Amino acid sequence: TLLINDGNYAEIEVQILYLPANTNYELSYTLNSDELGLFGMSTSILPVDVPDEYGSGYFVFIAEPDPNDGVDVIDKVFTLIVDRSGSMSGNKIIQARNASSFIVENLNEGDRFNIVDFSSSVSSCWDSHAEYNPATEEIALDYISSINASGSTNISEAFNVAVPQFDTANDDTANIIIFFTDGEATAGVTETNSLLEYVQNLIIQTATDINLFTFGIGPSVNTQLLTLLASQNNGLSEFLGSDDLEEIITQFYLTIRNPVLLNTSMSFMPEGIVLETYPEILPNLYQGQQMIVAGRYTQPVNVSVSLSGNAFGVPVTYDYELVLVDSASTRYQ
Repeated sequence: TLLINDGNYAEIEVQILYLPANTNYELSYTLNSDELGLFGMSTSILPVDVPDEYGSGYFVFIAEPDPNDGVDVIDKVFTLIVDRSGSMSGNKIIQARNASSFIVENLNEGDRFNIVDFSSSVSSCWDSHAEYNPATEEIALDYISSINASGSTNISEAFNVAVPQFDTANDDTANIIIFFTDGEATAGVTETNSLLEYVQNLIIQTATDINLFTFGIGPSVNTQLLTLLASQNNGLSEFLGSDDLEEIITQFYLTIRNPVLLNTSMSFMPEGIVLETYPEILPNLYQGQQMIVAGRYTQPVNVSVSLSGNAFGVPVTYDYELVLVDSASTRYQ
């Protein structure tokens, strides 16, 4: 008998008759895959037109969580790293403050967060992540309003302050850094490879997964640094015009506001049929966002797709049967 089921926690009463009470019994259960929309499509081309050895079949697989309000989402441990160097003065620092305030005002109950701002020196709203509530929101908004632009660009020290604060996080939460800057490092560690290594060592020491999203503002940023910081930490990088900061960052935050599946991976059975899947490292799955995986296949057979991840501290797997066709489907090409 199912006594309680709120979607994350359940109590079940089981009555077993005529069997010994000195034996352990195991209860098996499955999760309802209806809470995740899964859809696949495939098409094939003539073998003569195939440019390589990866087969004549092409497919796309889409996973999308329930977009409706009221769906439980995973708590975030969130840090916003704000560049306040002298080159950010004027309209850019105003946009930075507005974007930061918007994000703080749209955190979820249960999230923990902090704001780290940097130029020659580095400051943070708190020494560690604070629980989001009306009181901490007000403190953070007051702090953001006091951020002004001056000084040089000490990126390494900004991460030295921000990353160790994730020591108390774990892989049951979505651990996220949004970092934006309009210039190259001019203080602290400045050489690109050394700075990448410095940040990666800090992240490794936290012993938890951090998703790092980077935004470069204007023409003077180190695009290689920002791209690699994001790609090495399961994030994305984007490069903006000087007047795009507020709009782009606020819209981006809304896409990652509500995580529902962490540390995702995908497998296909039987093995050896599906090849060359992209992206190679899958992102977390967020409410209102699609996960799109593209790939190749060598034989037109049905394969079983397993999408696995972690939700609320529990490993979960969603299974789907993907039909791989043997002919050209023009509507899917």
